Amino acid sequence: MAQLIQRILGMDKSKHIPQLDGIRAIAVLMVFVYHAWGMSGSSKFIYAGHDVTFLISWGHAGVDLFYVLSGFLLFLPFVRSHDESKSMPNIKNYIIRRSLRIIPIYYVYIILTILLTSQISLLSSQGVKTLLINFLFLQGFFPEYMINGVTWTLANEI
Repeated sequence: MAQLIQRILGMDKSKHIPQLDGIRAIAVLMVFVYHAWGMSGSSKFIYAGHDVTFLISWGHAGVDLFYVLSGFLLFLPFVRSHDESKSMPNIKNYIIRRSLRIIPIYYVYIILTILLTSQISLLSSQGVKTLLINFLFLQGFFPEYMINGVTWTLANEI
């Protein structure tokens, strides 16, 4: 199966799939334009004299595209190990690498968001509760304590 996927995507045996970078870029643009349009306060998006609001309103699908890409890329090492009769990938190592990549910058982001927006006082009981909920990635269960709405995707991943 991995060989079929490699043939379809025209990729070599390396782990990087450059074709997916283009799809990832499209997903980034979809999400970025959607959020920029939402923050603009405009109800319509006019480009070259045409109302293209219907295209922009589908920007949330960029998040879905990221999830599909993640699922595919997480699944691919298992397919490769099966096709090549190798041992399965080490889940523990994956979790450690992924955690070291995401969690430190996430914590810095959360603290900077609090400090720069003055949303809450870190010294109050409400601030400590909010910080703990977000540090433990529980904001999906307690959305009223979510510091920044875009962090819901990381909470889902965790």
